[in-house]
This record gives sequence, structure tokens and C-alpha cells, in this order.
Amino acid sequence: MKKVLILLALSFVIFNLFAADAMMPVKQPAETDIGGMRIAPKTTREAPEVNFTIPPVDIISSYYDYMPGGYNSWCLRSQPEISEPGGLPANGMYVAFHTQETSNSTRRVYYAYIDNDGNITTVDPISPTDVSEGYAGIDVDPITGDPMVSWHAITEADNSYDSHMAYDLYHLMGTAGLWTTPWIVIDNPEVSQPLTGASDDEFIWPKVMIGPSPEADKRRVYVYGDNSTSNSAGVANYNIIMGYADFSTADLDMQYTLDWTYKTFPLMDYYQYEDVDRTIKDMAIADDGKVAFVGWAGDSLKVWYSENYGEDFEYYAQSCHYDVFNPQDEDGTYLIENDDGSPADIFFYPSPDGGHFNAVFVDGNSKIQFFAAMGLTSEETYANDQYYPYWFYPKIYNWDVETKEFGFWDLYIEGTDPADDQPMVPWDQDEDGVVDSYSEEGLVEYQYCWPSFFYEGELQDGSFHCSTFKLTSKENWLVAVWQDGTNAMNAYDEIPGYEGWAQTPEICIATSSDYGQTWSQPAFLNAKSDDENYYSELADMIPCYVYPGDKLKPLTETTARVDLFFMDDNSYGSYALSQYGLNNGSTLKYAAIEVSFEDPLIVDNTPQDIPSAKLNLKQNYPNPFNPETTIEFALENTTNVKLEVYNLKGQKIATLVDENLASGQHSIVWQGKDDHNNSVGSGVYFYKLTTANGTATRKMLLLK
Repeated sequence: MKKVLILLALSFVIFNLFAADAMMPVKQPAETDIGGMRIAPKTTREAPEVNFTIPPVDIISSYYDYMPGGYNSWCLRSQPEISEPGGLPANGMYVAFHTQETSNSTRRVYYAYIDNDGNITTVDPISPTDVSEGYAGIDVDPITGDPMVSWHAITEADNSYDSHMAYDLYHLMGTAGLWTTPWIVIDNPEVSQPLTGASDDEFIWPKVMIGPSPEADKRRVYVYGDNSTSNSAGVANYNIIMGYADFSTADLDMQYTLDWTYKTFPLMDYYQYEDVDRTIKDMAIADDGKVAFVGWAGDSLKVWYSENYGEDFEYYAQSCHYDVFNPQDEDGTYLIENDDGSPADIFFYPSPDGGHFNAVFVDGNSKIQFFAAMGLTSEETYANDQYYPYWFYPKIYNWDVETKEFGFWDLYIEGTDPADDQPMVPWDQDEDGVVDSYSEEGLVEYQYCWPSFFYEGELQDGSFHCSTFKLTSKENWLVAVWQDGTNAMNAYDEIPGYEGWAQTPEICIATSSDYGQTWSQPAFLNAKSDDENYYSELADMIPCYVYPGDKLKPLTETTARVDLFFMDDNSYGSYALSQYGLNNGSTLKYAAIEVSFEDPLIVDNTPQDIPSAKLNLKQNYPNPFNPETTIEFALENTTNVKLEVYNLKGQKIATLVDENLASGQHSIVWQGKDDHNNSVGSGVYFYKLTTANGTATRKMLLLK
């Protein structure tokens, strides 16, 4: 049963204000009468088992029923188990989001703190100022457990959107809620104008990432914003400005706004100011100083790659233009025709509607995986800056750090060989170059999907605004989360057999056990009580904008917990943006699910980076280091002690201590050599302290 509440109308003026800072499509859908017969997909792989371990619980209500957690990356971030340097218990989660609590209140950026058992302990605004705010980005410092959040708002007299920032000093008290005074981290256009030469840029929708720093005992925080200002072609092509700053725990204690360095990317600037094409991308960082932006523009996949903490980038590109044959019905009519009736030349390329995605380093930081979609278009529509939103298929893209080459996996719908770097062709799944089957009427049959929660005839609204593609990982395990509205589309189009599916989206979960080389079929979760994929925990809900947490949490040898943040809308669609549905609000929710994997977690690959408060294992210094570093720890009692060094593959390379030591402070110097006195190479290493009181592990970075 769907919820039926009273329509609370807003004026067109208020609607325009709400939608003013939302990302808008760069291309328009082509008007075409695509014939053929849609058929259900064939499956050859198993789907994971999925069960709710924490049923959905309410966080807060919201009348801004659009993209609550921001466009890219995660909005639900986990803390380390212990907040250092005080050794305070942490292990909770922060969610950063925007919400509008009533139909006429201000849209504000909030945070929620959730403990590891799923109890929501705090929900409050981050900023004390009641101004319109939105689209927050968040990351959590892996040492202190303090979150850093950025969002955009208008607070200055020039009436421009600026990206603001604040952080919560969790490590001082062991509780959430001690937020610093927000400051402007990207001041538009003052910060960007010296770099781009443009006087009206507004870099907003900020994303925050925290990684290692080249400075000893510090971390580096990154923030980047996309340009919302339209170019002379009337569209925003989304060049970016990136800022980074190094910080220590002492800097946080002093509530510093940090010393920021800013940069832009000339090719993205060229695309923006010369009206070329939108650059669709996301940022990924690794624990060894690697930083990358990956994505696409037009029919070319792109990466900007840095091995020195984002200070210098190299650029790589690869064509992603795959010509496919245009099938004919049995009467000779082509499935896709040009405006003059001639057969269209068609190809697959990265979909303009797959931009709400994120990227992660995997497999010892040797590869980057990112989850988006591939679309089908014709040469004519592409030349006219149009496309077919109807043809829209999820893909897992990857980029190899060593070979500098891209590849992809046909996630859904799959081809005969999903990993052959050739897109599946919906009407030629056996890849023999001929149409697989025809309907009784002689029409081409093709497999299809609609990876969006929303469909009511307006393809652009659903495919661009209401689709999200998210990845989360731990070692060899990866999980992909998105939504599918194929059955809702079929119901809207009155296709027999899909009665009762109207306005019923599904949550999709796919898994990989081998660093994203191969993937399962998706599991589907829905609120349709008579369907085999019904989950009672979703009863009476319209789940949309589903975001997984940034960390998988192993439960058994082959299962992990995935935390979820999502919106349960009271009416179907996004009224705040497009006026579909009713202006009757929604509820933001948290839940957790258990997901199965085909193969076990490779637990020995990287020891857990969690120091024990009892052992008081300190961060090595200097870090990064060359050629030697000092490791300090404290013992409560006399005990046998092992201090060992491991590489990223989980292989022990050196034993620094293996003896009884007295209570008190101890200091050990490692000279970067293995047990055979051979110098080891640059990279991430782990030092592990083992005593009768337990074990503790930390990371260190050797740079030569």
C-alpha cells in the first residue's frame, strides 16, 4: 500500500529557488519512436543473499525530496574503533545530508551520529546560521574520528554560492556535537579567478576526502567543487577547483581553518570555457599518496592521476566509443532511424546520465574501480547534443595504474562475456552478430533495464536526476548499490504482466569477491508484498537515493554488513526538483543489511589499522620516512612482545622485537630492511604489536 497524504502546493517561484542549485542535464533526450519488444533479462550468475540486520529507522523528515546526501562518493562515513590520541571509544558513523523539515522552512545541512549498534544518538544542523544550504560532502579523520564536512550556501554580499566547511571535535570528548565555526573553504569567485580567469564561476556541490600527508604526523584533506556557472553554450560543463591542506591533531585542537592550496585542471577548464563537453568525474584517494580523478567527457574515458598526494597530475584518456549494428524487424524496418527515416549509425558510450557515482582504489591500490552506466545513441543525435536516455545500462569501469588502460564489466544486463571490454548488445546477447529473437509480430526483441528509481514518462527526469551508482569495499570484497525502476516503467507503459508495479522502485545489490574483476547478478529488494523480492522491512516505503556506507564490516567468513542511508518518499518522484509527486515530505532513514560473497575475505592482505588503547601503540615518526623511522609503544606490565612489519600483501617482512620487555615506554628504530638485511622498496607497510593484552596495528609509508 502506498502512502496517500494531502498535497501541499508550493508556488512556481519557490520551486525555482529550490531547484536553482541542482545539477542540470547537459544533453537533451532525442524524441524517437523506438520499436521492438522489451524482454526480461537472461541471467547466468548468482545473486548475493541479502538480509536486514538493522531494520530502517527514522533520522529526520524532509520536504526537499531530492539527492539528500550529495552527488558523489559517500555521505555515511565510519569512524575508527578508537579516537586517538586520547584512546576514547569511537566506532560510530556520521551522516551528512541536507533536509527541509517543513514545507516552508529553510533547507539546511544536518548531521546524524549513529553508534555501531545502529542507535541514532544525535541529529542537528552543523551551522548555527539559518541560511539555505545543500549538498554536503563528508569524510572522517582515521586517527581522531573527527568528521570534516563541506557544503554550499550564500552568505556573502556578492550573492554567490560559496563552499563552506566545519569539523566536529569528537576526539576531545568522545561524543559528537562540538562543531567548529564554519568558514568558507572555496570562496567564489575570489579563489578561482586567478586560476581560471573567469569572474563569475561558482564551484559548489563540494566533496571531501581525507588521506595520508607527505608531512610527518599529519593527514591531508582534499575538497573539490564543480562549476555550476553556465558557459556561452548555456550549459555548465563542470570544470573543478581542488583544494588541499595538511593538518595534525594539534591543528584540530586549535580549531584552525588550515592552510589551503588550490588548483584547477587546464583540460577541464578548456572544456568549460570553449563549450566542448561536460567533464563527469569523481575523486579517489589511496592510503599511499595516490590521488585520481576518473570519469569521462563525451565518448572518452579520462583519468587525472597523481602519485604525490595530488600535487602533480598526469592525464590519460581512452576512447569509449563502441559501434554496434542497428537491428531490423522481420519486415526490414530498422529499430533506430534518423530524422529523415534512414537507418541510424548507433554506438555505445558513457551515459550522460550516469554521473552520480563514486570511485575507489582496490587491489593494493593497483586499480581504480568506478560504477556508472553506458548509453546507446546515434551519430545524428550525438552531433545534435542529444541522446537516448532509454538505453541505459550499469557498468563497472576500471583503470589499471600500471598499464594506464581502462576496461569495464557488463554489470546488468550482462553479455556472453561480461569482461571482454565489449558492451553487451541488447538484441544480440550471444554476440554472434545477428538478432537473438523476434516477437510474434516480427519485432526485434531486446533486453532492457532502467537503473533509476523514477519513471513516469519523462525519461530525462528519471535517468539523470533519479539515478545513483555507488561502490563500497574492503580488501577483495566490493559491493555495488543502485536502484532499478524497470518494473515501474513497464507498469507505466501498461505492459501486460506488470500490473501493480507502478511507483515501486527496487534497491539493487551486486557483489565481487576478487577486487572487482567479476561480479554477481544483482539482488533486488522491494516493497511489493506479493513479489519474490519483497522485504517486509521496506513495507509501505518508496525507497530512493540509496547510499551505502564507506566501509564494509565483516560478519562471517563470507558475509559483511553494509550500512545504508536513504530517503523514504511519501509520494513518487522528486517534487522539490521537478514537481512530480506531492509536496508531502519524506523521511530520511538509516538501515544495515548483511550481504553474502562468493569467496572469503582475504583477511591477511592488510592487518586492521586499529591501535589498541591498552597497548598504546603510537604512530611512527617521521611518517612518511626515508631511510628509517621510530616506533614507540607503552606496556602496562612485563610481558612477551612481538613487533613485526608486514607488506600490503600481508606477508611478514621483518621481526623487530620478539622478547620479554618490562612495563613502561619503549622505542624501536626500523631502518627499512627485511629479516635478511635487504632494503625494502617504497610503499605502505604495517607494524603489528602483539602482547598478552592483545594486538595493535598501524600503517606507515616509506618514500624513496
